Amino acid sequence: MKNEKIINSALFEDIRAKIAAYLKIPSLSRSEELFIAFLTERLSKVDIQKDYSIALVDQTIRVFCRRGSDTTVFTHADRVKTGIKAGTDIITVSGDLYLESQLDNAVSIAVMMRLIEQNTPLNWVITTREECCTNQYQILNYLLAFPKQSLIDLDIDVTDNAERDIFSGAVSIRNRDNYLPYNKGLIGELRAAANKLGIKHVAKDGEWMINQLGMALNTYCATLSLDNATLHKTMRFAYLGIPIWNYHTAKEFAHPGAIVNAYQVLKEFATVSAKSEKSVK
Repeated sequence: MKNEKIINSALFEDIRAKIAAYLKIPSLSRSEELFIAFLTERLSKVDIQKDYSIALVDQTIRVFCRRGSDTTVFTHADRVKTGIKAGTDIITVSGDLYLESQLDNAVSIAVMMRLIEQNTPLNWVITTREECCTNQYQILNYLLAFPKQSLIDLDIDVTDNAERDIFSGAVSIRNRDNYLPYNKGLIGELRAAANKLGIKHVAKDGEWMINQLGMALNTYCATLSLDNATLHKTMRFAYLGIPIWNYHTAKEFAHPGAIVNAYQVLKEFATVSAKSEKSVK
């Protein structure tokens, strides 16, 4: 199989194990307080205290890098609903291996938690509400508190079978969502990180998309009476997606390469950013 080596890697197996653990926690529709409590407890046992400050604010986990990173990665807690059983199986599709599970949005959180455990020098936020129309105010409160932070939304990207060859192992780095174009400079840095590692990335901009970050930024503009041009001059924001298929089922599936590559892109991005910040100081 094309990606058997990735399937057997320690990195992928760790992310897969995290997803399996997350799916065992009871889930409430559009409200994930139980899961946030579980993740907070897990973080309290990880040996990262020397590098990070962990807080639970309004049922939102905020993990801050004490080395002063100027970039925050967001994701949202949203998993399989109680009563729906989902495993973490390896399946074969058109001669290639995929991870089948309820991946929305356990896969993004698993990637993020792995990065936190590896002391990756970025800030991290996990919101309790689903991204669609309910958690933009949690993000808005963060934006108002930390307006100088660059923001990267780590999420799934919904694809269909006709796009499977295009997205095989690739990550999604969009130019915009349904609300706003993303910051060209920050997008460029993410793509540069992918290119350096030889990781394929796709810009899927023709599709309609509701995105948690775009909604929050739209509200942010209205709250501060900013137009989009002003927002682009004062803030940096981008999106990094993990393509999935069979969306909103207990049998969603994703390419293991895309999952691992999302991790690697953020790791490389953080390494380059940390060096740049150190040289400026």
